[in-house]
Amino acid sequence: MLNYFVAYDITDNKRRRKFHKFLKQYGLNVQKSIFQCVVNEEILDDIISKMLKFIDERSDKLYIYPICERCLEKAFADGTGIFDKIEMFTIL
Repeated sequence: MLNYFVAYDITDNKRRRKFHKFLKQYGLNVQKSIFQCVVNEEILDDIISKMLKFIDERSDKLYIYPICERCLEKAFADGTGIFDKIEMFTIL
């Protein structure tokens, strides 16, 4: 499993809400438009193909950043929230 940060800027409110709801299935909402997801490459490919259906390439932006475990350990977080380490799990 690998860590990814998914960041987006979707201009349409309705599409942005649907996109946000979709991503909540796969990760932790760490900022308003940034999710931390822990998935394997197969799931990531599936997520990307589904996310592209939400995007209007003329006005929206989507970024996916792989984050290694070592980099995640060095991450700095401050403010009212906490920096969560999330792990992939399966509900049976």
